[in-house]
Amino acid sequence: MLSPYSVVESVSPIHPVELPARDGGVVNLTELVEKNVPEAVSGHYYTNKYYIGSGDVQTVLAGQEYAEEYPVWYGRRFFVHDDGSQFSVDYCLDINSRSPENWSEDVKYIPEDDMPRLPLRTRILRPEEVDKLDSSLERRPLVISVHGLTGGSHENYIRAAFTEIHNIVPDAELVVITSRGCNRTKITTPQLFNACWTEDLRQLVKYVTQHQPQRPVFLQGFSLGASIIANYLGQEGTNIPSQVKSAIVVANPWDLKLCSVHLHSRLLGRKLYLKTMTSNLLRLVKNNRKVLSRDARYLATEPKLKTVKTMIDFDNLMTGPLFGFSGASEYYREASSVRRLKNISIPTLALSAKDDPVSGDLCVPYTEAQHNPHVYLSSTTHGGHLGWFGQTGPRWFATVIAKYLDAYLATVDLSKEPVQQPSDTNDFFKDGKFQVKTAGIVSKPLN
Repeated sequence: MLSPYSVVESVSPIHPVELPARDGGVVNLTELVEKNVPEAVSGHYYTNKYYIGSGDVQTVLAGQEYAEEYPVWYGRRFFVHDDGSQFSVDYCLDINSRSPENWSEDVKYIPEDDMPRLPLRTRILRPEEVDKLDSSLERRPLVISVHGLTGGSHENYIRAAFTEIHNIVPDAELVVITSRGCNRTKITTPQLFNACWTEDLRQLVKYVTQHQPQRPVFLQGFSLGASIIANYLGQEGTNIPSQVKSAIVVANPWDLKLCSVHLHSRLLGRKLYLKTMTSNLLRLVKNNRKVLSRDARYLATEPKLKTVKTMIDFDNLMTGPLFGFSGASEYYREASSVRRLKNISIPTLALSAKDDPVSGDLCVPYTEAQHNPHVYLSSTTHGGHLGWFGQTGPRWFATVIAKYLDAYLATVDLSKEPVQQPSDTNDFFKDGKFQVKTAGIVSKPLN
C-alpha cells in the first residue's frame, strides 16, 4: 500500500550475541542497535521524497549522479593474485565539493599505457602513497565496501554512505573493492565475477589483517555486493579473521532464484531493470573480450552472445559455464547467500525495503535471521532498490550505517572477542541429508 511515509519493521535475533562492552560489562546486538540507532528499529518512520511511496520511483531516483550531494574523491590501488589476476581497490581520499590539493597534477599519473580511462573523481595512487597505506601501526577503523552488479566506487549509494560515515565517524578509512572488469578496470586473466565469487574479498581481508593486525575491519555490501559479503561471511564461519568486527548488507538479493522470478513477474522488471542489467553485463564482456578470448569456453559461447536478451540468457551462456555451473538455475541455487546465513558468526546488520523491485521482499529471510544470534534485520515499507530518499536529510540507509558503525566503535571493546554462539537452528538436516543414524533394516512379515 502506497504511503507518504516509510515505516521500519525490525527483526531481532531470538538470542542475540553478547559483545564485550567498553565499560567492562556486555551489550547484546539488539541492545546495541535499539539504543543507538533508533532509525533501524520497528516503529520509526520518515517522509518519502516528494511524498511518493513507490519502490520504482525510489529506484529511478537512485540512478541519478548526485555529484554535488556526495562529492567523493578516490585513489586507486591494484592487487595481484599468484595466478596473475588482479583487482583494484579505491581509497576515499577526500569528501569535498572542490577537488583535493594537487589533483590536476596527480591525476596525470598513469603507470601503464593501456589502462582504461579513469572514472570521474578517481586517480591512480603513486607507489609512495601505497607504501604508507600498509603501516603496521595503523589503528583507524577500515570499512571495506563491495558495490552492486557492474558498479563501482562511483555509485551514488556508496558515496552517500561514505559521506554520512565521514560526518559521524571521521577517522574511519573508507575503501571500495572493485569486481573484476567493473568501473573501468581491466582484467588480466579470463575471469569475471559473480554473487559467490568471494576470493578477491577474502584475499584483501587477509592482506589487511596480516599487515595491520591492530586495526578493526568492517565490511559493507550493496545489492550483489551484499550477496558477496554474506556469502563470504557464511563460507568463513568462525574462521573469519578476528580483526573483522562486524558487517552491513544492504538490499541483498538473498535468494537469486526468487529474485529472478520476482523481476520477471513485473513489466518494469522485464523491460527496465533486467534489460538494463543485461545490457551492462554485455558491455562489460565486450570491453574485456581480448582477455576473455583466452578461455576456450568463452570462445565457444561468444557467437551466441548476440542472442542474449535477459539475465537468464546471460547466466546460462556466461556466468554458469565460466564458473563451473551447468547454467543459470544451478548458479542461482548455489550462489544464493541465504544458504549461508546460519553460518554468519559476526554481528551483521541487514537492511532491505519491502517494495524493492529488484531484490523483492519475498527474498528477505526474516525467520532465518531470527535464529542467527549475529543478525539484526531492518526493513522499510518503502525505499526501492538502494533508494531510501526522505523528504529532508540524509538517505535512511546512510544514516543507519553511519550510526551503527559509530555505536559499535564507541560501545564495544574491540580488544576482546565476543562469545561465539551457534545458530539456533540444529543440525538435524545437514550436508543435504537428515542426520539420522540407524543400525540397519530387517524384513518384517505382515500378519
